[in-house]
Amino acid sequence: MQLFSIQDLDKYEEIMTVTNLVEILKISRPTVVNLFKKQGMPHFRAGSNYLVTKRAFLEYINNQKASNEFGKKELF
Repeated sequence: MQLFSIQDLDKYEEIMTVTNLVEILKISRPTVVNLFKKQGMPHFRAGSNYLVTKRAFLEYINNQKASNEFGKKELF
């Protein structure tokens, strides 16, 4: 099952917010924050805002997909 396509990301800026990831991944805000805090998704902070670059996001998703193919940890 594919959650989104690369073309879906074209409408977002190079640096994406938690709100952007909620829209893209169709998950809750707390779940996105959990990805940053506990699941190792690369991010940086600007004040209280969690931010991620498109590149880091895509690399993380691709790594998770590869890990799941071999029965390793779940994305969520």
